[in-house]
Amino acid sequence: MSDDPLTTIVDELAPLARRASLASWDANVVASPETEQRHIEAEIAITDYLSDAGRLEAIEGARAAARDPLDRRQLDLLANWFIPHQVPEALRRRIIELEASVESDYARHRSVVGGRELDDNSVKRILKRSESS
Repeated sequence: MSDDPLTTIVDELAPLARRASLASWDANVVASPETEQRHIEAEIAITDYLSDAGRLEAIEGARAAARDPLDRRQLDLLANWFIPHQVPEALRRRIIELEASVESDYARHRSVVGGRELDDNSVKRILKRSESS
Protein backbone atom coordinates (compact mmCIF):
# COMPACT_ATOMS: atom_id res chain seq x y z
CA MET A 1 0.00 0.00 0.00
CA SER A 2 1.23 3.50 -0.78
CA ASP A 3 2.15 6.09 1.82
CA ASP A 4 -1.39 7.50 1.52
CA PRO A 5 -3.86 4.75 2.41
CA LEU A 6 -6.79 7.15 2.08
CA THR A 7 -6.17 7.81 -1.63
CA THR A 8 -5.20 4.22 -2.37
CA ILE A 9 -8.23 2.69 -0.70
CA VAL A 10 -10.69 5.21 -2.14
CA ASP A 11 -9.26 4.64 -5.63
CA GLU A 12 -9.49 0.86 -5.23
CA LEU A 13 -12.97 0.93 -3.66
CA ALA A 14 -14.59 3.26 -6.19
CA PRO A 15 -14.96 0.73 -9.04
CA LEU A 16 -16.09 -2.00 -6.62
CA ALA A 17 -18.72 0.28 -5.10
CA ARG A 18 -19.90 1.36 -8.55
CA ARG A 19 -20.19 -2.24 -9.71
CA ALA A 20 -22.10 -3.22 -6.55
CA SER A 21 -24.46 -0.25 -6.88
CA LEU A 22 -25.21 -0.96 -10.53
CA ALA A 23 -25.71 -4.66 -9.83
CA SER A 24 -28.11 -3.81 -7.00
CA TRP A 25 -30.03 -1.44 -9.28
CA ASP A 26 -30.27 -4.06 -12.01
CA ALA A 27 -31.40 -6.73 -9.55
CA ASN A 28 -34.20 -4.46 -8.34
CA VAL A 29 -35.29 -3.23 -11.77
CA VAL A 30 -34.99 -6.51 -13.68
CA ALA A 31 -35.46 -9.08 -10.94
CA SER A 32 -34.18 -12.33 -12.37
CA PRO A 33 -31.88 -15.13 -11.23
CA GLU A 34 -29.13 -13.69 -13.46
CA THR A 35 -29.30 -10.16 -12.03
CA GLU A 36 -29.53 -11.58 -8.50
CA GLN A 37 -26.36 -13.62 -9.11
CA ARG A 38 -24.50 -10.58 -10.50
CA HIS A 39 -25.61 -8.63 -7.44
CA ILE A 40 -24.30 -11.38 -5.14
CA GLU A 41 -20.97 -11.53 -6.99
CA ALA A 42 -20.51 -7.75 -6.84
CA GLU A 43 -21.36 -7.64 -3.13
CA ILE A 44 -18.96 -10.49 -2.41
CA ALA A 45 -16.19 -8.64 -4.27
CA ILE A 46 -16.68 -5.46 -2.25
CA THR A 47 -17.01 -7.28 1.08
CA ASP A 48 -13.89 -9.32 0.31
CA TYR A 49 -12.06 -6.01 -0.10
CA LEU A 50 -13.64 -4.48 3.02
CA SER A 51 -12.80 -7.52 5.15
CA ASP A 52 -9.05 -7.10 4.66
CA ALA A 53 -7.64 -6.57 8.16
CA GLY A 54 -4.40 -5.11 6.76
CA ARG A 55 -6.29 -2.33 5.02
CA LEU A 56 -8.27 -1.59 8.17
CA GLU A 57 -5.00 -1.45 10.11
CA ALA A 58 -3.60 1.04 7.56
CA ILE A 59 -6.75 3.16 7.92
CA GLU A 60 -6.48 3.11 11.72
CA GLY A 61 -2.81 4.13 11.51
CA ALA A 62 -3.60 6.97 9.13
CA ARG A 63 -6.45 8.10 11.41
CA ALA A 64 -4.10 8.29 14.38
CA ALA A 65 -1.64 10.39 12.35
CA ALA A 66 -4.19 12.57 10.53
CA ARG A 67 -3.90 16.30 11.16
CA ASP A 68 -6.41 17.56 8.61
CA PRO A 69 -10.01 17.31 9.91
CA LEU A 70 -11.32 16.41 6.44
CA ASP A 71 -8.82 13.57 6.08
CA ARG A 72 -9.67 12.40 9.58
CA ARG A 73 -13.40 12.39 8.77
CA GLN A 74 -12.85 10.46 5.54
CA LEU A 75 -10.73 7.92 7.39
CA ASP A 76 -13.43 7.64 10.06
CA LEU A 77 -16.00 6.88 7.35
CA LEU A 78 -13.72 4.29 5.75
CA ALA A 79 -13.08 2.61 9.10
CA ASN A 80 -16.83 2.53 9.76
CA TRP A 81 -17.31 0.87 6.38
CA PHE A 82 -14.59 -1.74 7.01
CA ILE A 83 -15.33 -2.69 10.63
CA PRO A 84 -18.63 -4.60 10.10
CA HIS A 85 -16.93 -6.77 7.48
CA GLN A 86 -14.31 -8.15 9.87
CA VAL A 87 -16.14 -11.47 10.16
CA PRO A 88 -15.52 -14.93 8.68
CA GLU A 89 -15.91 -15.20 4.92
CA ALA A 90 -18.62 -17.87 5.12
CA LEU A 91 -20.76 -15.62 7.32
CA ARG A 92 -20.31 -12.62 4.98
CA ARG A 93 -21.29 -14.73 1.97
CA ARG A 94 -24.35 -16.16 3.70
CA ILE A 95 -25.53 -12.69 4.72
CA ILE A 96 -25.10 -11.43 1.14
CA GLU A 97 -27.00 -14.39 -0.30
CA LEU A 98 -29.88 -13.94 2.16
CA GLU A 99 -30.07 -10.18 1.56
CA ALA A 100 -30.07 -10.67 -2.21
CA SER A 101 -32.78 -13.32 -1.98
CA VAL A 102 -35.04 -11.09 0.12
CA GLU A 103 -34.44 -8.09 -2.18
CA SER A 104 -35.19 -10.23 -5.23
CA ASP A 105 -38.42 -11.56 -3.73
CA TYR A 106 -39.48 -8.00 -2.94
CA ALA A 107 -38.59 -6.74 -6.44
CA ARG A 108 -40.53 -9.58 -8.09
CA HIS A 109 -43.63 -9.20 -5.93
CA ARG A 110 -46.77 -8.17 -7.76
CA SER A 111 -50.08 -7.26 -6.21
CA VAL A 112 -53.07 -9.24 -7.43
CA VAL A 113 -56.18 -7.15 -8.08
CA GLY A 114 -59.23 -8.70 -9.66
CA GLY A 115 -57.21 -11.79 -10.57
CA ARG A 116 -54.57 -9.74 -12.45
CA GLU A 117 -50.97 -9.21 -11.37
CA LEU A 118 -50.14 -5.50 -11.23
CA ASP A 119 -46.85 -3.70 -10.77
CA ASP A 120 -46.46 -0.91 -8.20
CA ASN A 121 -47.10 1.85 -10.73
CA SER A 122 -50.40 0.29 -11.80
CA VAL A 123 -51.51 -0.04 -8.18
CA LYS A 124 -50.60 3.61 -7.53
CA ARG A 125 -52.60 4.72 -10.60
CA ILE A 126 -55.63 2.78 -9.40
CA LEU A 127 -55.36 4.22 -5.90
CA LYS A 128 -54.89 7.76 -7.25
CA ARG A 129 -58.00 7.50 -9.44
CA SER A 130 -60.13 5.59 -6.95
CA GLU A 131 -62.90 7.51 -5.26
CA SER A 132 -63.65 4.79 -2.70
CA SER A 133 -61.68 4.50 0.48
